[in-house]
Order: sequence, then structure tokens, then C-alpha cells
Amino acid sequence: HDATLVAIGYGSFDEQGERKDGAFAVFKENTLELVHEARNTNKSMTDCKFSSDGKLLAFTSKDCNIYIYDATDFSIKATAKGRDQPATHLDFGRVEGNSVFLQSCSGGGDALFWGITGEQLSERIQDNVEWETKTCTSGWALSGTRQGCKGCSAIISCSRFKSVDVVVASIGTCGKLYFFKHPIVEDAPFRCSFGGHGGQLQKILLSGNEKMMFSCGEDCCIFQWTVDIDTVVDTATLTGVSGEGNAHDIMDGAAMDRDGDWEAANNNDLSSIFKMDELGREEDFAPPRPWKRTIVAPSQTLDQSESSSHNQPNSNIVLEWIHGYNGVNCRSNLFYGCEGE
Repeated sequence: HDATLVAIGYGSFDEQGERKDGAFAVFKENTLELVHEARNTNKSMTDCKFSSDGKLLAFTSKDCNIYIYDATDFSIKATAKGRDQPATHLDFGRVEGNSVFLQSCSGGGDALFWGITGEQLSERIQDNVEWETKTCTSGWALSGTRQGCKGCSAIISCSRFKSVDVVVASIGTCGKLYFFKHPIVEDAPFRCSFGGHGGQLQKILLSGNEKMMFSCGEDCCIFQWTVDIDTVVDTATLTGVSGEGNAHDIMDGAAMDRDGDWEAANNNDLSSIFKMDELGREEDFAPPRPWKRTIVAPSQTLDQSESSSHNQPNSNIVLEWIHGYNGVNCRSNLFYGCEGE
């Protein structure tokens, strides 16, 4: 609640029984000093949240349970059981300032509700609950997301702004961030989208002040975004968003330089396809290079005219600290220096 602690749940994609699967650790934010470490399951953790009052910490796991801890001494307070599928997202809810409820959802589209003592509750409890975060991907208010992205399936991750009725979501495997007006019903206008990741997005989170946003995906990248929600709304207005198809997308990279015939052919216009056949340009028919199939240019880049110089900057970068180490698919790539550093 005061951003002084960081909680991490351990797990692996292949569930091969890694040594740390199901464990969790809590660190001090400013020094990364370990505060507490424990393990109550041998299945991977999938999501975690602190309650806004700082009293509770909850984890979801691939064993289909939700583990609720006392955030003062990190003793286990309750275990919520009863899910048929592992929960992928978790939110705390409060009544009169007290965090007393949980909601969770899975990839199967279900949404279940719990008390902080582990008992399962009716969905009617949400009528009087103020949700502290809104990252669960199931519910009526998100039912219209598929209308804005043809060919996309379920929501992978989402996060709702508190200051405005806007939801940012990752849908399907396209790797883009989509902004919707909340609630998202079938006729809801699509605001806009931003690209950058080269694969499916796995998680989207907003900072507490909603000025920053973080996303991670299958491309093994973590993006930090600066959020200007007024610009997002203005962009949607200026581009004439209609909610039909992908016409509202902000074009990425080289797409801005494509001529009209190329775009028409890409939309299956036969006359344009024949015209491009006659031109016989090599780039129109050659298979894309492997790196071009995965790399996506950022949606908004610095205008070349705004850059005063293209020379190398007069700045040096000094490595201060390495947070973590990849030992999964890398070996023998960390060495001591000659001075033992």
C-alpha cells in the first residue's frame, strides 16, 4: 500500500518441478533486502496482490488455490479452495475502507468471489464492493472487447484506470495494448492501440498514480510506458474511431510509408493485387526475414526533425546493479573479473 515492499511468486512455464516452484519472497523496495521467504505449494504462482491497507497479501497458484497471508508477519491466514482451473488474476475488494473480499478469474472465463478467511461467496457481494484494483479479465463489463479486434480471442490481461473510465487490455496474440472505454459492451467505441512487443502480452499493470504502465510478453521483454490518458482520448477523437475492424489502429513503423496500392492489396483488393504483380517488386513477394516477423516498431517515435543531432551522445553508461540473472536458457556467461570483482 505504501510501495515499500515487493512480493514475488516463483514458478516455471513447463512445470517440471523446479526447486523454487510455489515459493514466494518479499523484499524491501529500496534495497532489495529479503524480508521473508516461504512455500506452501509446489505449483507455480500465477498472480499476487497486496491489499490497499497493507494488511494482507494474496497469491494465486496453478494448484487452483488462493493463499492469503497476514502482511505484518507473513503467516498464512487462509487458503481459498474450490476452483476447477488455476486462477490467473486476482483483485482485493473493500467495504467501508476494509479489505474483506477477493475476486479471481481463470483463462476459462469464470469469475469467483471469496472472503479473506477463504470461504467462497456469491457474486452478489460485488454490488457493494469497491475493487482496489481491476485486473480480472472476466465479467459483463469486458464482454465487448472482441468486437474491436477481429481475429482475436480472449483477454489475456487488463487493468482499469481509476481516474477515468478506461481499460487497457491485451487481447489474443497480436502483442498490442488496446484502450477501451469502460464498460466495454458490443457498441462501445474503440479508443486506440499501441504496439511494441514482438509477441503475446502476458501481463499489464498500472502504477499507483496511473502515470506509468508496465507490460511483459512472450518476447522476454518488460516495457515501461508513460501514460498520458488525455492524449489517448484525444488521439481516438482525432482519428475518428468507429469501433469497426482495425481502421483505428495507430500505424507502426514502415506501415506509414506504404503506398495506397500496397494497402489496398493488403485488404484483398484484386485490382491492386494485379497491379502489384505487374510491378514485380522484389520486396512485394520475397518472404519476410525472420527478425522482421518478430520485431515491431514502437507506435510513437521521435520525429527526426525534432532531433538536433544524430551523433553519438556525450554520455557514458556505467553498470550500477544487476537485478536477477537468467539461468534458464543461458549457461557459463557470468564470470569474475581479474580483480575478483
